[in-house]
Amino acid sequence: PLAWFFSPATITLSLGIDYQPIDNLSLYYSPVGGKFIIVANDSIAALGVHGNPVTKDANGNITAFENVFAQLGSLLKINYTDKYANNKITLVSNLALYSNYLNNPQNFDVDWTNEFGYTIIKGLQLALTLNIFYDDDVLVQITDWDAVGGVSGLGKRVSITQQMLIKYNLTF
Repeated sequence: PLAWFFSPATITLSLGIDYQPIDNLSLYYSPVGGKFIIVANDSIAALGVHGNPVTKDANGNITAFENVFAQLGSLLKINYTDKYANNKITLVSNLALYSNYLNNPQNFDVDWTNEFGYTIIKGLQLALTLNIFYDDDVLVQITDWDAVGGVSGLGKRVSITQQMLIKYNLTF
């Protein structure tokens, strides 16, 4: 029933140092951390697009796959939070940089999320989010408006996601 659950999921475990030079800025560094890409669904894992290891034959067809890709590397996280207009507007920016020591350590995975929120009433917020994501192990669709279906294959690219959310928070 939940065939899509954890397909994919990224879990990061790390020990490090968190430094807060000012109240709304946090710098976290971990020289050794684990990053796990999990693709629990076999049919999704067999596509080989989420960074999980795959084996291909001479024709480029995927013949075998793994559901988990374990990485060992270094993690730097920078978090900034601020409030404006009598706490009605919030800005949250989170930047995570990860280097996989075992595979192309010179290539950093980037996950940068920015959220602008406006509190309508207590507990109800309108939020706009922008996520910029690049993972050296993940393939994304290459947009080509001249190709059939608007896609000309898969490759390493920056992925940008935008969302408009209505969030309700109830604390009890």
